[in-house]
Amino acid sequence: MKDITVKVILYAYPALEGLADAAMQAAKNKAALSFRSVRPGEEAAYEVARELFLHAELSALRAAADRALGALDEEERALIARKYFKREGGKRGESGTYYRAQAAAFVKFKGAIMREGVSDAYFSDAFSAFPPFVRLARAIAARTGGRGLFRLGQGSDASSPRGGLRPLMTKSATATAAANTRQMTTI
Repeated sequence: MKDITVKVILYAYPALEGLADAAMQAAKNKAALSFRSVRPGEEAAYEVARELFLHAELSALRAAADRALGALDEEERALIARKYFKREGGKRGESGTYYRAQAAAFVKFKGAIMREGVSDAYFSDAFSAFPPFVRLARAIAARTGGRGLFRLGQGSDASSPRGGLRPLMTKSATATAAANTRQMTTI
């Protein structure tokens, strides 16, 4: 699992419950206002179902993160909370020991969240079109100088139900296959 995926989960963790509640409220609102829609009923039902799916996935992610944090000891939870949840607690020092302990807590959380069934593939499938996570991944990538989880670019279908976002791995595989096909046709 990529570190950026784990960082998105950790930075979003304090807001996951609120995001899940907002998705449920959006589903209720879309269902209640569907009689005003000029779109076919199937499209309105799809939008409601998509919000309900998002609610379920956010709730499941919150539960998995809770269990993964429960696998950490008190000091490791305090280190994670201080860095990612902006909470006070835990020892603070400028020594390398503090940062090594923080990195070890991150690695332990990463292993625990993976044991809970959260993987890059699951995360991409469930949240690649979820704007808060996309923005968070881009901000983390920009700050760390790495690549983000998702990219909007050529070959994306903005009218697709997933919002035109695809995981980077799929985009790379598609681009490679297209380049190989062009090379094969010129030979």
